[in-house]
Amino acid sequence: MPHISDAPSPGTSPETLASIVCPDRLETVFGALDFFDGMPLPDTVSRSYDTLDLLRAIEAFLNCVPGASMVAMRRGLRSIGVDSRTIGYTAPQCTSAPMLLTGNTETTYGMTFLALDEDGPTVIEAPGNSLCIVDDMWQRYVTDMGIAGPDRGEGGRYLFLPPGHEGDVPDGYFVVRPATYGSWVLLRALGGTESLLTARIYPLADAADPSEPRFVNWAESDFNTIHANDFSFFEEIDTIVQAEPAESLDPERAGQLAALGIVRGRPFQPDDRMRSILDTAARVASGIVRTLAFKPRDPGFYYYPDGSWKTPFPTRSHEFLSAEGATAGSTRAGGRARSNRREVDGRG
Repeated sequence: MPHISDAPSPGTSPETLASIVCPDRLETVFGALDFFDGMPLPDTVSRSYDTLDLLRAIEAFLNCVPGASMVAMRRGLRSIGVDSRTIGYTAPQCTSAPMLLTGNTETTYGMTFLALDEDGPTVIEAPGNSLCIVDDMWQRYVTDMGIAGPDRGEGGRYLFLPPGHEGDVPDGYFVVRPATYGSWVLLRALGGTESLLTARIYPLADAADPSEPRFVNWAESDFNTIHANDFSFFEEIDTIVQAEPAESLDPERAGQLAALGIVRGRPFQPDDRMRSILDTAARVASGIVRTLAFKPRDPGFYYYPDGSWKTPFPTRSHEFLSAEGATAGSTRAGGRARSNRREVDGRG
């Protein structure tokens, strides 16, 4: 027979009541929030959603800067004639004319973007004695080529397969499977221009008889590769969301963007209210990014306690992870915020 008894009644202290009660008016940095018996009044409902949308948009900006950077880089290269079968390069070295982040005047650069949805499986012949890297459209690591890659600086043929590719895979290539159709290809040839011009890019379907290689020298071209810091930032992000496989974006960021109206397969058409909020969020977030970059509060960034010399790896992890496995929050808007290291099938 079950034992049944009445529960004790210890009471609720004034301190507990004060910690759970909803006041009739709450003063916030976003304005006053008014309630009646805990129910939000009409102005409070509007202000709450304005606040929520602003906060979500700021967070989305911080999390999606790497993707917007890729869109802007690709758009800039295409504006000067660098398509998926052309390599843009700097000869003899890059100048200050291009609007390009982190470029230097000592390196011979080559750049292009894959378009696996248009070209299908694509071959890149990497030059020897080079340091090359490929990132996907969210600026996540895909593979190294050259000295740090599986060809070990000898040069090699890399075959990039589209997401979900199930066809036959020929022998004789280092096989790479990016998560997105677009990928940024950065070539750095230590042997200078002559070495860089040995690089090749062409569809696998043309491997038996590739067309003549195309190169465009943009060392002194004035063009922009930097993402926007206003409402159009979110249009740049929508470009990736619409073009790339849904599974290429993690659920966390996909949910953040969906709350702002950026959903794959749906037009991004914010009303005037939302456009204003997104524009404000981008401008505020771009200021926050500059603070994170130039005055981070994590001491792990600094080489010297009272100096300005910094490392981009405050946790000493190339994946920007802490010792506990958490993403370092202050680094997420600073480039390859979310590494996605992939295995390369070496068949060369």
